[in-house]
Amino acid sequence: MRHTCNILLMLVMPVVLHAQDTLYKRDGVIQAVQIIDVQGPVVKYTTLTGNVETTFIISKAEIIKIVYRDGHTESFFQGDYLEILPDKGDPLEIDFGRHFISFSLFDYFQNSISLGYEYIVKSGKLGVKFPISFSYLKTARRDFRTGLSIYWYPFGQGRYRYFCGPSFEYSSGFYGKHSKQVGYLIQNGCLYQITRNVNASMNLGVGYFSTTPDIQYYDSRYTKNVQMKLAFNFGFKF
Repeated sequence: MRHTCNILLMLVMPVVLHAQDTLYKRDGVIQAVQIIDVQGPVVKYTTLTGNVETTFIISKAEIIKIVYRDGHTESFFQGDYLEILPDKGDPLEIDFGRHFISFSLFDYFQNSISLGYEYIVKSGKLGVKFPISFSYLKTARRDFRTGLSIYWYPFGQGRYRYFCGPSFEYSSGFYGKHSKQVGYLIQNGCLYQITRNVNASMNLGVGYFSTTPDIQYYDSRYTKNVQMKLAFNFGFKF
């Protein structure tokens, strides 16, 4: 019965799904997909469920054929690929979240809550981050901090990635109610994707800071022009 159903699906699916590519797997599954790449021993494709697009990588040894939306058919012979170990690469290079929320662990231990939102462009090579920080105890180093960072990911997104770029910071209440600090930094960091959504990152910023101190709390140690800042973050990408 299953064999009969599969035959009927193979006859009907190309007509119903003419606007998409059709993937015929050796386990009997027939899928409407969008083929991204068929080079080498693997096939990369995406499926659409509702408004969620998911990317997959599969060995050609697991595929009977692909019927493309223009009617062209490409067949695959299992024996040609069984002895080839497919290089599936890093699936997070393609299937990555473009919205990134992070939490600074170091700032938490300095009595501040620091959150950041980063938007990553479609190519995965550029991100724009908006941080915000506020104190939850009076002993915090500052009352409020915000800014803007632009991160360049030279190798795109993936499991382990390096990033760098300029950032601007503004903070108030820096050891004093009326004090202010403005900083311009160059950031260098690394990102580790624990899963597709959960990650950890560390970055070091070096730059110039201009401090307007509160006379009541003036301390010359905090008017240095050049400073370094180390940050360790936990994040969630979606």
